[in-house]
Amino acid sequence: MADPTAKATVWSETPTRRYLTTPASFIKVAIPPSNMDEWNKAPLNEARLLNERAALDFISTHTTIPVPKVLSSGRNKDGQVYLETEWIDGTSCDNAENQCRMPAGQKHNDGGICYTCGEIAMSNVARFIENQVLPQLNSLRSTTAGFQGNIIPPPLVLEDDKRLEWVSKGTEKRDRVFCHGDLIYHNVLVHRKTLQPVALID
Repeated sequence: MADPTAKATVWSETPTRRYLTTPASFIKVAIPPSNMDEWNKAPLNEARLLNERAALDFISTHTTIPVPKVLSSGRNKDGQVYLETEWIDGTSCDNAENQCRMPAGQKHNDGGICYTCGEIAMSNVARFIENQVLPQLNSLRSTTAGFQGNIIPPPLVLEDDKRLEWVSKGTEKRDRVFCHGDLIYHNVLVHRKTLQPVALID
């Protein structure tokens, strides 16, 4: 399989990830611990990305929540773990206010930041989360903690506890619920014109 990262364009970079784009896809690359400075060491960085791939496949199969389609994953030519998903044309909800999204003749202002569009987008996303996302995630229950038995704590937890292995604890009741670890406005893409949600990401 061809390496999609080879001809991709760098979109942005953090201490733990590189984000790349192609005309048809968005790619996340996990930066290996050996390439991180001591202040930004991120245990389970690669496992977190592979877990995201499994979660996206699971959500797209078992719910109607719109999430990016996984195109490929694996290791690139440099041995770095990557996840490639389809490119979704939209803007993050928190960027909706950057300009007025309404058609000519219905503009809220004459240019610049449009707080009205921002409020509309946030209202649409709030309804999307309350009426579509949370009920469906709540229906995905298990007797074990962690997705498919894998425990990958949030990065803030790993700042103080550097364990590389976490044991999944079970229960007789199916009371373990599928959770999105960062369900916030900037992780919902909205349509650039209608401001309706088009995808839940990350």
